[in-house]
Amino acid sequence: MKKITIEIFNLKTDSLVDSVSIPATLLSSFSELFQGKLSAHFNENGDKLDLLVESAKNPNYSGVLLKIEENDERVVISID
Repeated sequence: MKKITIEIFNLKTDSLVDSVSIPATLLSSFSELFQGKLSAHFNENGDKLDLLVESAKNPNYSGVLLKIEENDERVVISID
């Protein structure tokens, strides 16, 4: 089963601070329920949310979708 993993790293120590994984089907179902209304609330990052949802639906996709570095943290969102 494909899963979406969100990991948070400390940039100074490069150590994992927190991690959570959810089934990709849960994100797909959630996005269909709200049909585009969710991405409107993400302002300039709405296109990244759409990419995440489409990648979760694609059975052949796996890898890192997004890396964000801010406030001494790196957030990595991936699909495996």
